[in-house]
This record gives sequence, structure tokens and C-alpha cells, in this order.
Amino acid sequence: GMIRTAGRLERWDQVSAAAVVSARARKELASSIVSSMEDLAASNDAWSHLCGSLDEALSTVDDTLLAPQVGRSFDHVIARWCEERLEASDAAERAFVRASSREGEDLDTLLALARLQRRTPGRELFDTLMRIHSQVLEKDDLDPLYEAAKLALEPLGDNELALETLGKLFKEASRLWRASKSAGGSMTPEGAARWALEELIRIREEAGQHEEAVNLLGQGAHLPLAPQPWREMRKRAAFIAANHLEDRGRAIVLYRSILDETPDDQEVVHELAEVCAAEGRLPELMALRKHELALNPDPDRTLFL
Repeated sequence: GMIRTAGRLERWDQVSAAAVVSARARKELASSIVSSMEDLAASNDAWSHLCGSLDEALSTVDDTLLAPQVGRSFDHVIARWCEERLEASDAAERAFVRASSREGEDLDTLLALARLQRRTPGRELFDTLMRIHSQVLEKDDLDPLYEAAKLALEPLGDNELALETLGKLFKEASRLWRASKSAGGSMTPEGAARWALEELIRIREEAGQHEEAVNLLGQGAHLPLAPQPWREMRKRAAFIAANHLEDRGRAIVLYRSILDETPDDQEVVHELAEVCAAEGRLPELMALRKHELALNPDPDRTLFL
């Protein structure tokens, strides 16, 4: 037909135009059309010419005349040729960018685009990962959101973006963890939730936002943690409350809640005694010092106290 005739004359612009017209009429890109173009390009070593002319034909065609799925099929074919025949990854990425801009989200397109964008990870990859996340949300797959959060931290170094993304990851992962549900990807709910929480706390502490850090630790204490990690969350929150917020009453409540569970925790007894001393709560201080001595009858420590 027209495609083979134009190909024999090496009129790649006409080959491309004929392919687009045929696909538009059929409302699909037939595999026979793709095979014909591939045979012609291979026999004439014209992959570059064909990719270029087809790319131009798609760029100039009215989108309202070409169904999104048809245009996307062409974009995928161009991207595959660019990668496999020309080793032109940048051109392949551009084809996937155009495919991803067509009406209707397509997961395969986004995954292929992300794969190429990882060569030079930046904001474009972040945006693609967030689009992938919205597509796999029903599968409880945390991997795209986890990768996007890591990307926001490094190399983007955008704390506001990181806080927003980490917050989403923590919320989604915590929901799955509390429900004892598995994730659809490789990242586990517990692993994602704990990592996101630690990063959120670190960012807040480094920014001097200690109230937010304590609130986050409070949220962490409501996760289905084992007793020891639960107590560590409370200890950290109490330390920040006492030393950075000067909210000793809050610190005392937190330390007391730990001692209710583990009354023989020497570290907590000592820290609580220090806070009570700073608050001038002498009766509580004396009771705590007595308890501390009972737990640690070291002569030097006894003399010091």
C-alpha cells in the first residue's frame, strides 16, 4: 500500500503520514502497520529518519482527530525504536513525556517514563512518581511515594515538598500497619511508616520546630509498636518538652507514663528527677532519688545524691 510505496522511495514523511491516517481511521495502531514500518526502516537503515518524521507527524496532527490511546501507541513505538535501534534515551524520554500528556492516565507509560527519568533524577521524576502513586493507590503500593519522598530530600533538597510527601507516606503506611495489611510493593507498611516518621521528626528538629517534633512523636506512640520502641518515642518527646520547649509539666506526664509501664527504668527515673528538681517539686524529687538509689546502690552515686 501507500506505506510500502513511500518507503521504497524513502519518503519517510509520507510513510509517517500514511500510518497516522490509517490509525486515525481504524481508531487503533494496527500491528501490521508497525511491522511494515519496521521492515522498511531495517532494510534502508532508516530508523533515525523514520523516528524523526513520525515524531513530526504526531506533533502536527490535531489531537482532537487522533484518539488518545492511538497517539499513545505511536509514542510508545517511537520510544521503543529510539531506545532499541538508536540508543537515543533522551528522544525516547521525550516520546514518553508526550504519551503521558495525552488524555487519560496510563500506568505503563508513567512507569516507562520514570525508568528513563531516573537517569537524571529531578522534579520531573518526582511529578511522575506522584502520578504513579495515584494509579497504584488502590493496590496499597507504597513504593512510588517512598521513592518520591526520598527524591524530595535528596537531590531536590526541598524540605517543604519533603514534609508534604513524607506526611502522605506516613499516613498511608500507618493506615495499612494499623490494619495489619500488607503493601502491594516491596516497601512494608511498618518500614515506610517508621522511616517517614523519623525523617519528619529530623526535619522539624533541625528547623527548631520542637512543638511539631513532639506532636509527631506523640503520633508515633500510637502506632502498633513493640513496648521498647513505644517507650523510646515517649522518652524523646519528654526530653524535647523539657529541654527545648521548657514545658516541664508535659515532660513529667510523659516520663510518668513510661514509669507506669516500666517502674525500674533507671534512665527515666533519673530524667524525671532532674525535671522535678528544676520545677522545685521537692517531695516528688526525694521519692525519685530514693527509688533511684534502690535501683542503683553504687556507693559513689549514693554519696552524690
